[in-house]
Amino acid sequence: MSLLELFKEHKNRHWVFMAPGGNQGDQMIYLGADKLADQAGIQHTSVLYKKRRDTRVHILPEDTMIYLQGGGGFNRWWNWTPWLLKMIREANPYNHIVIGPTTVDNNKPYLDHVLNLDDNMTFFTREKTSFKIMQEYSHHIRIDHDTALCLRHGDGYLMRLVGELEPRNDVSLLVLRSDDERGTIPESINRGDFDIVEDPCRHGQWAQDHMHAKRIVANRSHSAIMGAILGKDTSIFAGAYHKNKSIYEYSLKEMGVHWLE
Repeated sequence: MSLLELFKEHKNRHWVFMAPGGNQGDQMIYLGADKLADQAGIQHTSVLYKKRRDTRVHILPEDTMIYLQGGGGFNRWWNWTPWLLKMIREANPYNHIVIGPTTVDNNKPYLDHVLNLDDNMTFFTREKTSFKIMQEYSHHIRIDHDTALCLRHGDGYLMRLVGELEPRNDVSLLVLRSDDERGTIPESINRGDFDIVEDPCRHGQWAQDHMHAKRIVANRSHSAIMGAILGKDTSIFAGAYHKNKSIYEYSLKEMGVHWLE
């Protein structure tokens, strides 16, 4: 069952979409989920929970469906999403919780420590590696593409992120993560071949950098996803764990994105 099919199955229920914060790439995920919700005809409200010591989640009526936005938060570096899931369950012990298409760490001791799924949760992965990993933790594991991949230029949803910008082919863009998830840059990549070399998530020009690029090479998955959506010459390479390669194999390869070693 796809996420869209699940939404349609429960379209007569009220939903609350809960998001763990994040950068512009995460905003693509949330916008994609909004698009699927509208396609399914479900009514939903959205709540953003930033990582704070005093964070408290809402207590909801028991018949409300809870959707926790997907992404890459179940890993050693960011770790907020699994703790938010625990808080949601503690505050709402009887509600059905759907976790959107997600990548999980392949570090078993970490997952053993943070995962505590129950039979009233449905967990979507966004690629096959995580799907195989999660079989050990629940019988209610599904697989579907990253919700950002249902966005299209001009559909009204992506516009919430890029505004009135139109695609252009002005510059070549090398996206290099500047955080703990960055991994190693392949020797085949020469920084001097690019007009812009940066981590766009660190400043406010994210949309312009991607919309105006003629070529995108990235170790940020959603930079590659953005390039694929816009039909640009796009390549992706590995970060600190399996996420980029797994998303490439399941979704981006068939969209014409290249893998770099």
